[in-house]
Amino acid sequence: MNKRLPAFTLMEVTIAMLISAVAISMTYTIYRIVSKSYFDYSVKQDQMADLMTADQLIRTDFFSASQIKKTEGGMDLLLKEGHIVYVFDKEKLMRSQFDLKTDTFKINAQLSNASFENKEAESGDRIDQVNITVMAEGRNIPYIYNKKYSSNDLFE
Repeated sequence: MNKRLPAFTLMEVTIAMLISAVAISMTYTIYRIVSKSYFDYSVKQDQMADLMTADQLIRTDFFSASQIKKTEGGMDLLLKEGHIVYVFDKEKLMRSQFDLKTDTFKINAQLSNASFENKEAESGDRIDQVNITVMAEGRNIPYIYNKKYSSNDLFE
């Protein structure tokens, strides 16, 4: 009548729980590392996308503008459709298009130099070259944009 059922000993259960705890903690640590790496990659790609989009828009607007003037905090571009205003701030670049909408790019961009025919331009003056310094990934990246005015644009 003393029939024994097969069972695990207390030591075997404890060792199984210890192995399970180690496996779960390793899995969680790997998940945290991969998750942080993906988040850092995502933030970096978002910043690069903002930078590339802003660069493309400035380049397109410079090419299309009939007149570009320096303003106190940025520049004002006159197109056939209306005005596009760029405002450079320490933490963002704002682009107001035709008084309809404002695009905000989260990039650290500074207007370092604006000139017309190699002469420093003051606020309100026409410009044909702009140097913009962008701080990205701990480095200063210079962007230079040039405008070739037609003779009709210069006489306006």
